[in-house]
Amino acid sequence: MAEADFQRELQMQVGAIVLVCQEAERYLKALLPFMDPTLPSLAEALDRLGKLKRRPFGPLMEQFMDRSLPISDGIREQLAELVNKRNNIVHHFTETYGVELRGGKHQQVLAELRTTFANLATLRNALAEAVAFLLEAIRDTAFTNTPEYEQMSELCASFRQALETRPDRSLA
Repeated sequence: MAEADFQRELQMQVGAIVLVCQEAERYLKALLPFMDPTLPSLAEALDRLGKLKRRPFGPLMEQFMDRSLPISDGIREQLAELVNKRNNIVHHFTETYGVELRGGKHQQVLAELRTTFANLATLRNALAEAVAFLLEAIRDTAFTNTPEYEQMSELCASFRQALETRPDRSLA
């Protein structure tokens, strides 16, 4: 692979990882307020949405794991490793891949980036499905028999359609 082609592919992979993490982060921010068992009302959960605005991906994932149903240590370790890989790519790229890049192991670096992207895309997709389910649950509980039910139904349908028609951003 020519150097210019490699640089372009490298930039595309890193950019795709950043973007998929931003999407996952948005979904985490939408879910977390509703995962707090101490919040007795929808209004309080919605108020918490604003308080998560500046929280970064890593702490959001930790909070998500802590609030999830009991998850195995293996899954917890996999999610923590995924966050760690993302952080190394986004914040410490040269330290993480410098030796391989200087050694000409371009395909090895690209393969690892593709794998990381695929794993993050899977996480993003799972979180998106959870948000869709949450919206539908809110629609069917808090908005049942209210004037806003139809609007909430349209929001749910629109979100589902956006998920189904989202272009596949896989660069593998």
